[in-house]
Amino acid sequence: MRRVTVLLCTCCSTLLDKIDFEKVSNELSKTPLVNRVEIVDSLCNSNTVNNLGFNPNERIVVAACSSRFLEVFFKGHLGASNVEFVNIREQCAWACEGKEDASLKAIRLLNAGVNKVTRMRVLQEHEDFKIVREALVIGGGVAGVRCALDIADAGYRVYLVEKEPSIGGIMAQLDKTFPTLDCSICIEGPLLSEAGRNKNIIIIPSAEVIGVKGRVGDFRVLVKVNPTYVDPEKCNGCGECANVCPVYQPNRYDANLKPVKAIYCPFAQAVPLKYVINKDYCIECGVCMNACTRAAINLADEPKMLELNVGAIVVGVGSALFDPRLKPEYHYGDYDNVITNMEFERIICASGPTGGVLLKKDGKPAKRVAFIQCVGSRESGLGIDECSYYCCAASMKEARLILEHDKDARVFIFYNELRAFGKWWEDILYRRCLEDGIIFIRSRPSEIRRNADGNLVVVYEDTLTGKRGELEVDMVVLALGFKPSGELAKLANTLGISVDKNGFIEE
Repeated sequence: MRRVTVLLCTCCSTLLDKIDFEKVSNELSKTPLVNRVEIVDSLCNSNTVNNLGFNPNERIVVAACSSRFLEVFFKGHLGASNVEFVNIREQCAWACEGKEDASLKAIRLLNAGVNKVTRMRVLQEHEDFKIVREALVIGGGVAGVRCALDIADAGYRVYLVEKEPSIGGIMAQLDKTFPTLDCSICIEGPLLSEAGRNKNIIIIPSAEVIGVKGRVGDFRVLVKVNPTYVDPEKCNGCGECANVCPVYQPNRYDANLKPVKAIYCPFAQAVPLKYVINKDYCIECGVCMNACTRAAINLADEPKMLELNVGAIVVGVGSALFDPRLKPEYHYGDYDNVITNMEFERIICASGPTGGVLLKKDGKPAKRVAFIQCVGSRESGLGIDECSYYCCAASMKEARLILEHDKDARVFIFYNELRAFGKWWEDILYRRCLEDGIIFIRSRPSEIRRNADGNLVVVYEDTLTGKRGELEVDMVVLALGFKPSGELAKLANTLGISVDKNGFIEE
């Protein structure tokens, strides 16, 4: 075992009155591990250090002030594994009341330092490794698209993987955004187009990540591209195939309120603007193949596997909405005109199934509308334990949209606790709702009934007054809480990232 040199620095003699350096030196010299002890006036002086004449492989214990002043020099010349620092100024001379105590503490710390430095081993020098200057963004909603654009604008190539046939996510379905009631697609549409045109962004729609290996800076990601049965390189989005298709399917983009053909383009501003076939509904009649002049349709299309080599992975997957059928007292799916807030968004939107007119199922205008908050949120054991954060603001926004379309409508919001997150949202949303005559009732309704006239009746107890009541309305909108999407747990396991108790990615 190599022996150790101990350097005792008096800090330009300022520590001589605080520490007995001769005593410390004599005690350390008795230690078998110590080869020599040197008392020096100032280790800050480069000449002093150079005159000591160190062996590059020598083990050194430096007893001086804070290591930040000497660390660079000693570790640079001798190596990090050959030097140990003991702070005898701040931790001994300045911390102890008497010279005796300071000296004893210095001896103990130095003995520990000697034992430590003799056991230190040379660390293996790190190797330079490749950093792949490309990134993967999983999820093509507005967050994923914005992230991909930022990375691409910094000069890096980005792969944007989206499970749906088009990027855009939930925001593409909304009529307007809160709190300013700006047109949703007017904001997101240009972002989608910009992402589609950006040479640094490669959009991979109808795809999912199924495997990841490698390390930080050099990942190899396996991506499964599901068949769309339409060649995106040949399809020009003309829509002739959909015009002749005889089969209809529920339209997820319109919240299943209006059918769409079995071969379809997700929405007018879709990126990429290509048609796809839902094989669950396609009867393979071949009519679309005859109508397509570019021979883009391939009913024998199969999944494809891609391996991407990227240096960074960004997860921007979306969420799913709570299933309101788990709250049978609200009779979603049983009673007409009990709808979700996403269905409301499509109805009130000009591009929606009713052209932006708030109509009941029988085609008559809905003049009295009630919103019920926290459906699936703050529901221990049923939905999500916590607040979903967006529901109150979304319902207040939607309530104001009703009055934009019909100033004579009556709107009621049944709330548990109003939580308008965001700067100025309480002023912009809540106060303006009050000014517009929207009525807030603090209650979580017990049930929705249907009276003899076929109208909906909300049964509730006002928790502020303690009074029970029944409110007859034309339409009830259920503000659904967010829950993790079905693929999130599988994706988190694939990527090796943690999820919280509700199943969302842990922050």
